[in-house]
Amino acid sequence: MNEEDRKTLVKLEIEKAQKFLCQAKEMETMSYWDLAANRYYYACFHAVQALFIHDGSPSPCSAAMK
Repeated sequence: MNEEDRKTLVKLEIEKAQKFLCQAKEMETMSYWDLAANRYYYACFHAVQALFIHDGSPSPCSAAMK
């Protein structure tokens, strides 16, 4: 993967993380705690994916698929 592709993927993962974080906060204001927790989980997941892509490290998810 070239550097431009890597930067694009990192940006997309961060955007996903931010979207899920906003959704989590909305669910929290409505006291939908299980949905908020789910959205927080995916916000963290995509943020960590961005870190793996940025560092060029294989994601544990991709390792599990082998």
